[in-house]
Amino acid sequence: MGDFNASVGRHASLRPKVIGRHGIGNENENGTLLLQTRTMHSLVVTNTVFQQANKFEGSWMHPRSGHWHMIDFIISSQSDLRDVRLTRAVRSTSAWSDHRLMKCSVFLSLRPVKRRHKAVRVRKLNVAKLKDDLTRQEFVNELHATLTSASADEWCHFKPAAYNAAVKVIGFQRKRHKTALMKMTSQPGKLWMTCM
Repeated sequence: MGDFNASVGRHASLRPKVIGRHGIGNENENGTLLLQTRTMHSLVVTNTVFQQANKFEGSWMHPRSGHWHMIDFIISSQSDLRDVRLTRAVRSTSAWSDHRLMKCSVFLSLRPVKRRHKAVRVRKLNVAKLKDDLTRQEFVNELHATLTSASADEWCHFKPAAYNAAVKVIGFQRKRHKTALMKMTSQPGKLWMTCM
């Protein structure tokens, strides 16, 4: 929103989706530059969308002719135009100015962010194998060989070297599914099932 000192005119057929059918005045040079920018960025002048009296559309009245001019605009993206309920000029009560204030009513609905990507599952290393002395010594040897062959002066080199050595020696954990053993006990007149 702002005072652009540009007149966009009322020829909506020349620039569809950029200005509405309810503009006032004629297009000037500043208005042409403004409309070209809006066309490139898919913007729309919300002042020209709603049908209302000229005193509610225009924000500045010429002192000699008394004609209303639309030179202050509230601009929105074309995709968000459906959320704009009304844009109109209102009289200022707190400060005097030759421009009227522009008021825009917007309907906002807050929605949770939709996450389109799935979380990457991180496979866990089987660190329980390091309890074994032979496996631990093999890991130390593999890590030493990897670090001496590559320059591991920085953390960015050390971390992948240590991880690759651990994957090679101890591997990843395997999922173990617990199987439910069912034990059925029968008593006279009753049947019991126990899950273990």
